[in-house]
Amino acid sequence: MSDELAYERIEKLTADEYVTAFRAIAERMTVYELLMLQAHYKSPKQVITATELANKVGFPHYQTANSLYGRLASKLLEFFQIQLTEWVKINVLVKLNNPNDEWEWTLRPQVAQALEKLKWVS
Repeated sequence: MSDELAYERIEKLTADEYVTAFRAIAERMTVYELLMLQAHYKSPKQVITATELANKVGFPHYQTANSLYGRLASKLLEFFQIQLTEWVKINVLVKLNNPNDEWEWTLRPQVAQALEKLKWVS
């Protein structure tokens, strides 16, 4: 599957598909991955940078947030059987925007809805 087709598939994923995926990978998720999802969900307009997310979860550097979100994304991509080579893997969780010098991550609405359905956020 090409990256373009993979990205198109990601765009079409539903909240219910994310619910199924999160349930399937829940035992392999770390506490920090869940805390990051919750912090991201609660951020204004569900937009956050890696630095902001790291600060909210208590990491000293943005690289830790990058790495953990990347690992969580890899678990989801594996569940969905989607392979990305060129695109950033966290696209399965977020939409990327770079208005300044730092990337902003906007939580995908389907991911936010899945977190609500799972009652992982309030």
